[in-house]
Amino acid sequence: MIENETLNKILHDYRDDVVDKFQNIDLKKRWHEASNDIIKKTLIYEFEPLCHHVEKYEFVKKSAFSDYCQEYDNLYVTSDIMNGWWYCFKTIYKLNESRKAFINKHYNMLPRMVNSKEEETLEKYLKVVYTIGNMTPAPYNPGGRGYGEIDFWEYKLERYGKLYQDGNGDIDILMFQDYVPYIAGIKDVKYRKYMETFNLVGYMNDRIDLIIKRGYRILNNRAITEDELKEVKSYI
Repeated sequence: MIENETLNKILHDYRDDVVDKFQNIDLKKRWHEASNDIIKKTLIYEFEPLCHHVEKYEFVKKSAFSDYCQEYDNLYVTSDIMNGWWYCFKTIYKLNESRKAFINKHYNMLPRMVNSKEEETLEKYLKVVYTIGNMTPAPYNPGGRGYGEIDFWEYKLERYGKLYQDGNGDIDILMFQDYVPYIAGIKDVKYRKYMETFNLVGYMNDRIDLIIKRGYRILNNRAITEDELKEVKSYI
């Protein structure tokens, strides 16, 4: 059984820390009221001008990276949230616009879907996107179309691995050992071919597992067991 302290650290949403940082009663009230609705909570954060990219705050980086990469400022030029929640979000809600355009246009409005497997999985996914297992120091944040739009970590490693300190993505340094089979699976596969069998729900479920596995590895310096993984997932 996983200790409560470890469980809380694995599932800690760093957006909570950012919102708590501001002396804004209205924002905190809305944030608290949305605590049981992760999609609304995500929209509140995205639409709030006070809130910026979570992984860019120095106090967040220090908390998230110090357990395994205390020299992140000296070794890497940026920090990154991975695994493309925005791609999943806009695909599910059929948004044909950029993230910025959506925010400017829709402010806190979204057509909710009833009994949608995709939305149910997205809700679980959003509960781990801003946790320790999905943030990393990085040499570069490519973005872009195709694999870059999906924004998953194995694409970044495969394309930009040479930019890391060891020339191979710093897999051991940054605790990405559980991604190795996924890296092999994407190598030399063209985007169009990959998308022929792409399953959004399956993708999000894979990401949930990978994020939790990495979070556990960061905190315990070992792989999580299947029973431990099931235990953590029972809380999301």
